[in-house]
Amino acid sequence: MIPPRAAMTQATPLVKRQSQFYPFQNLVIDESMILFKGRLSFKQYIKTKKHRFGIKLYVLCDCETGIVLDFIIYCGKDTNIKAEDKNNLGTTAAVVAKLLEPYLNKGHSLYTDNFYTSPTLSTFLLQHKTNSCGTVRQNRKHMPVFDKKLKQGDTDWRSSENLLAIKWKDRRDVVMLTSMHEKGMVTLPKINRSTYENVIKPLCVLEYNRQMGAVDRSDMMLSSVDCTRKCLKWYKKLFFHSIDITLLNAHAMFSTRHTKKTSFANFHLAVIAQLIERYGIVKSIHCDLGNARLQNRHFPVSVPRKPGSTKVGSRRCWVCSHTKQKQAKRKESSYMCPECDVGLCVVPCFKIYHIEATF
Repeated sequence: MIPPRAAMTQATPLVKRQSQFYPFQNLVIDESMILFKGRLSFKQYIKTKKHRFGIKLYVLCDCETGIVLDFIIYCGKDTNIKAEDKNNLGTTAAVVAKLLEPYLNKGHSLYTDNFYTSPTLSTFLLQHKTNSCGTVRQNRKHMPVFDKKLKQGDTDWRSSENLLAIKWKDRRDVVMLTSMHEKGMVTLPKINRSTYENVIKPLCVLEYNRQMGAVDRSDMMLSSVDCTRKCLKWYKKLFFHSIDITLLNAHAMFSTRHTKKTSFANFHLAVIAQLIERYGIVKSIHCDLGNARLQNRHFPVSVPRKPGSTKVGSRRCWVCSHTKQKQAKRKESSYMCPECDVGLCVVPCFKIYHIEATF
């Protein structure tokens, strides 16, 4: 049974977060899209995403490991975040407050883009012992006015007791709002092609670029092994996307516990193999995703005769022709395993095939 849409407005924890994994200091909130082009009242269009049409998610991610901590499904007006907004933060800031609820007052640092960042949100987070940094729109409420025209590389800044707003001219104007950085500049080894001098960036811009890509990086990793397929039901896509995120989190946690590097694709295949080995029934030995032949009960039967033939049926013994313990040879047998669909000598190949993983 599919839950009503109102039930999905709440944040959707993927695991018991604090018992399984607690994030590092830096967190990021960004939008993610699940591709869906069918009819849906809350379908969204974001031109900067790889999947421009689909179901929008507000995603909270750990910058250090890339683990997705939580997400909220955007359901249009039914996304009743304002009802929980006791501080009059506004819609986008209330989304941030809801996702960060388990992590407030614990000294975390949050990075957001200009869709969320505002002086009101930064002040709210600072009151709850949480730093913030992000790009911000100049027309946000309580934002200072930057009326000075800047040349490329120049900066202008305004500050209060707790917040710093800085405007930096790159190819275009970049406005940042931060509660944890100074207005210092950092010289990079990269050379500016027009001036042939080292590139200089504000410290907050440098840290923002370094931490902000966690959600996009997760989407990129999922795109290579995405298990969703073309479907007319949007909730099925959402369900399988949740499974993909769970696998991605499992790979990230595996990487934090083991020094050996394993790609996400290989980890994905290993999980499939173990699931098939434990719960699946493989009817063909040519399926190399697991050793289910070692787990179930199998019995030999006579190879059936060919239609219209009076000769006894026979098949090539798989063990004799694929063994590595001795010289492989072609040997015919009148017995087979119907579950595995392979010919086998009754003695000793049938036993070897169903007991030994390699022969």
